[in-house]
Amino acid sequence: MAFFILSSIFIAVLTFLLHAIYNRRQKLKLRAKIGLDGPEPHWFLGNLKDIIDRTTLMGYNNAHDWHLEMRKKYGDRYAIFFGQKLDIFLCNEEDIKEVFIKNFSNFSDRGVIEIFRETKLNASLLQNTYATGWKHTRSAIAPIFATGKMKAMHETINSKIETFLEILKEKSESAEKWDIYDDFQGLTLDVIGKCAFAIDSNCQRDRNDVFYVEARKFFHNIDLRHSPLVSTSVMIPELMWLWKFLYKFTGLASAELPLVDGLDDVYERRRGGEGSDSVDLLKLLLDREDDKTKGMTKQEDITINGQFYPEGCAVTVQANTVHRNEANWENPDEFNPDRFLDTNEDKSSTNQLKWIPFGVGPRYCVGMRFAEMEFKTTIAKLIEKFELSIIKGEPDLIPDCNGVIMRPKDPVRLNLKLRK
Repeated sequence: MAFFILSSIFIAVLTFLLHAIYNRRQKLKLRAKIGLDGPEPHWFLGNLKDIIDRTTLMGYNNAHDWHLEMRKKYGDRYAIFFGQKLDIFLCNEEDIKEVFIKNFSNFSDRGVIEIFRETKLNASLLQNTYATGWKHTRSAIAPIFATGKMKAMHETINSKIETFLEILKEKSESAEKWDIYDDFQGLTLDVIGKCAFAIDSNCQRDRNDVFYVEARKFFHNIDLRHSPLVSTSVMIPELMWLWKFLYKFTGLASAELPLVDGLDDVYERRRGGEGSDSVDLLKLLLDREDDKTKGMTKQEDITINGQFYPEGCAVTVQANTVHRNEANWENPDEFNPDRFLDTNEDKSSTNQLKWIPFGVGPRYCVGMRFAEMEFKTTIAKLIEKFELSIIKGEPDLIPDCNGVIMRPKDPVRLNLKLRK
């Protein structure tokens, strides 16, 4: 009896492995079938092996530079494999317009690692919404970014910036070198916490503030380098049911819980009429909570500009590659803010498909105007009050990408002097 049970288990496991290997080999042939080029994939890791090897060699993730090399080698339309999943990258203006604007209805979902689809933050502003759900979310929050509401929030932003400037004043008086990334991160979280979720945090002054700590932990753990379970789920999607179960016990899930629980607490208090009278995102969402819609979209094959896009593949515009494309910008690696002036004769400076820091198409970042208002106000007040200068001997700025955000590999320090 025991022999029969063990034999059955062995046969089942062997069958599963053979099927998985066969299925993987077939999927890795897909790129050639649709006529696209790209680097040769590893049988198990796909092209993630190239990025992992490069990261190990250099000590940081410069996947953005790797994509620049891919574009130069394979052209403005190439494809790579994340595990066995095909991801097509578009770098030219015409493809971007056709896929993300004219044929947006076929590409409305954002790519997301499958293990995150059923987390507590799923279908939220912090991650993604799927099918037609994004329309409901966007219609609910878009009113907060109207001009009138933006003016009302500007007072809140100003108060947070004043705290930021007070901190810098203290550092300038002590002749302390200023790490711009650390303090700007605190300011950004403080503004988001208050304006988006009505959370009063002290994250600018207290680096042990719960909102600050858990938000940093959450984004840290999204990095595949720090989350073996997430990376394994990408490599072996056949066992996704197991990975989703184990996810509950990971550091990523534990970082997510305080954020969700904190929002739940604010939500219940606001529903009961308690809380701030200021304009914030949560208030508008509560006003719209009864106006819910559900929907789904079907995935299907489609051909655009002579290129066949198979059902279920991901299509990506790598913004850094578009921005550093010599065909789009003259001397793209040169710091030249004058290129964006309205009087500049360089017509590419006014082309929205060649400058896409907030995305492209109907799902571009809904908070773009809010973000611009925040950073423009901050920079104006910062320059008005302080003189900034480079510190000799500091390392060059090297970006490190964790798959979600790009940040400096090393501290970025400047001299800070209060203007007289």
